[in-house]
Amino acid sequence: VSGSSASLISRDIGKTLTYLADKAGVDTKKYGKGRLGVTGEGAKADSLRSASLHEICEESARFYEKYLWESEEGKKVLEYVRKRGLTDETIKKFQLGLAPDSYEALYHHLIGKNFSKDDIVESGQVSSRATDASAVFDRFRLRLMFPIFDAHGKAVGFGGRMLRKGDDPKYLNSPDTPVYNKSKILYGWHFAKEHVRQEDKVIFVEGYFDVIAPHQAGFSCTVATSGTAITEEQLRFVKRFTKNVYLVFDSDTAGKAATLRAAELAVKGGLKPMVVKLEGFKDPDEACKRASANDPCPFARFLDKAQYYLDHYIEEMKEAEDEKIQI
Repeated sequence: VSGSSASLISRDIGKTLTYLADKAGVDTKKYGKGRLGVTGEGAKADSLRSASLHEICEESARFYEKYLWESEEGKKVLEYVRKRGLTDETIKKFQLGLAPDSYEALYHHLIGKNFSKDDIVESGQVSSRATDASAVFDRFRLRLMFPIFDAHGKAVGFGGRMLRKGDDPKYLNSPDTPVYNKSKILYGWHFAKEHVRQEDKVIFVEGYFDVIAPHQAGFSCTVATSGTAITEEQLRFVKRFTKNVYLVFDSDTAGKAATLRAAELAVKGGLKPMVVKLEGFKDPDEACKRASANDPCPFARFLDKAQYYLDHYIEEMKEAEDEKIQI
């Protein structure tokens, strides 16, 4: 076998072993790449690059988190987050942060930590100006920051919520990078995975707050995609842990369409999709926080009433027909 063929075979073995290790819940960080069958200069270079990108994302998360807790701007944003019902413990658990209103604060911070410009750009933390590739600027400015972690709890990307009118889009996400793939990563998974195993179900919601609020309320098997619709890859990954998928999306037209598509993909992948209807509530975030003496935990009540997706849509069609008859 030639050197190049041996390298390709070695990489395939490494990928297989990494897949099996992840399925078994083994953290491959504890082992050298060589022990996973990945050898050669190419693999070594890939490993070093990935390590650098992970470190940049981790340092960025610390930078944003520190700015949230220690700056004057951060004090105001903390009050906003607390008013949304999150405790300080939860804010720290999910490592929420704040991006300064600056075009270069994070970039200069990372350069000061001896990261290379090329790696910083590749990590997605800064963008190049279209007219001059040598000039870069921070991607996130004056945004509430949600670090996105991989299955082992390493920061790999970010979602940033706008805090100032006109700074559209409302949510800005990191681009895909060698360590962050939106079609694979699930927000909140590193906290949820053991609960998914134990409870034999996963709850899919739409947004960052819709993950955090249920976790704070004790629904720790809740996850979300990162700015994309649910993908076949994500469902294949989840299937290693459970076949029971609860879909809790917004009740508007877009949310209903997303629910139907996700349910169809889940059935195609051999999973059991259950649709959760949030009657009288906008989203899971609200359903977890707006409790009353007569209804201490609305979200739990809705989960208990979840329907298999076919039953749900049959009921929806019946209700639609009844409305036509009444008219």
